[in-house]
This record gives sequence, structure tokens and C-alpha cells, in this order.
Amino acid sequence: MITSKDGGVLSQLGVDTVICGGIGGGAKNHLNAAGIKVLPGASGNALAQVQSYIEGTLNYNPETECNHHEHECQGQHHCH
Repeated sequence: MITSKDGGVLSQLGVDTVICGGIGGGAKNHLNAAGIKVLPGASGNALAQVQSYIEGTLNYNPETECNHHEHECQGQHHCH
């Protein structure tokens, strides 16, 4: 779970963008509040996703949002 403290720490470390698969609304809000852009709905090899972002061709869905806690899916996180 990402908290407001985590967003602040990431921001202090110079993180300005997070590329991810599924992410909860609260986490999105905490990261956005810290000035971090969230690009959810990406999938595949992490390095390939970063390269796609750099090239301006990242395939993601800004509407992607998980609406449950991980414990409800017994650690199997498959939000899309």
C-alpha cells in the first residue's frame, strides 16, 4: 500500500513518473499529491515499458484502477 509518506519519499528521491499495472485510487492520489505522474495499465517487461515511455510509445490506460485490497485476492494481484 502506498501512503502519503511513500509519495513524499519517492518525490525526494527524484521520482517524477510511475509506470505500473494496476493501482488503487488512494495510491494514485498520494503519488499525484507528491507531484508524481502515474501511468497505470501498462504490462509486460519493465525495461521494455520504460523504453516505450522514453520513446513516447508507452501503451497504458489512465483509467486503470484497482478497487480492492490485495488480501481479498489472496496475494494474486491481477487488476487490469
